[in-house]
Amino acid sequence: MLKENAVKLVEGVYGWHSDDIDGNAALATYKLDKDNTVGAYYAWIRNDELSSVGIAYPGAIPKELNLQNPGVHANGEIRGFTYAAEVDLQFGDLARAYRSDVDYEGYGLFAKVGYKLHPIVNLRGSFAYGSGDDNPNDDRNEEFQVIMGLDTIGPFSRFIHYTQIYERTIRTAVANPINASQGQTLSAGNTRNTNIANTTYYNLGIDVMPTRNLILSVDGYVIQASEEWTDGEGNTIDDDVGTEVDLRGSYKIAKNLTYFVEAGFFSPGDYYDSSLVNTTGVGAKTVTQIIHGLSFTF
Repeated sequence: MLKENAVKLVEGVYGWHSDDIDGNAALATYKLDKDNTVGAYYAWIRNDELSSVGIAYPGAIPKELNLQNPGVHANGEIRGFTYAAEVDLQFGDLARAYRSDVDYEGYGLFAKVGYKLHPIVNLRGSFAYGSGDDNPNDDRNEEFQVIMGLDTIGPFSRFIHYTQIYERTIRTAVANPINASQGQTLSAGNTRNTNIANTTYYNLGIDVMPTRNLILSVDGYVIQASEEWTDGEGNTIDDDVGTEVDLRGSYKIAKNLTYFVEAGFFSPGDYYDSSLVNTTGVGAKTVTQIIHGLSFTF
């Protein structure tokens, strides 16, 4: 099966196209059998020239972004074990006025397995690695870039891909991201909701379904920076990001309506000892968070 798609990843100032980030992707999948599928994709992430946008950093005005993202993936079930795996490559450049271009060479890895221990108990494990950049001040960026958009920069982001707190509430291990902030695409963007940019995580989880409408889940994470990096004063930022335990319960009220409660506990590592990265007040304190709401699907 072959699919093609185009999406606007970032909408900057309405009516301007020069500050947007667009994605074009092609996806091909092939079913090996009824339970197992392999596939490949290619994504082109780009924007138009940005020098017409009024940016407060004239020495680093970005002009044009081009990122190429090919990848392969597989998922399925073998002898009761479910699995999924993905490898993503990334290369390209960001052209800048008055400064040399930035070249990008990043990659990401993901794998997960699951096993149904009992009809109501499922065990899971996963691993992810997003490459990092050890020197944010040069013209070569090896950090895996994830373009998340403007609606993901705060703690109330809708998007959660793994952890509840680390991914969306506090500063991540990202060192040199490209993203959008207030309609401006800079080579130093969001520091929240950066997915697995410069992040390695190890995860174990369990799901229990005591009744047909109730699902309870517990997940534990060990999180590290994929690369230690240095700040503007030459200080090395430690790669020990921390650990997190997440709890989730969901109850299906009706066919398309579910009530959920999520609670998270994040214990910070030495990464947050640096004042440069401790921008969300983490310090040595355990971060706690609880969210509840209704999910309606149609």
